[in-house]
Amino acid sequence: MDDELLNKMDQLVEGLKQMDNRLNSVEERQEQLQQVMQEEQQEEESNRIRERFYQN
Repeated sequence: MDDELLNKMDQLVEGLKQMDNRLNSVEERQEQLQQVMQEEQQEEESNRIRERFYQN
């Protein structure tokens, strides 16, 4: 293969690696957001239980 084709293939591989890294980063942020939302939901549920307890 000629050098130009090899260079283009190297650029393509590098671009794919960068896309993979960005995708992993997005997936990590989604997991973190999901965890935060779950914690907030649990906190809201705890607050509702406390309110009911104190009302009775």
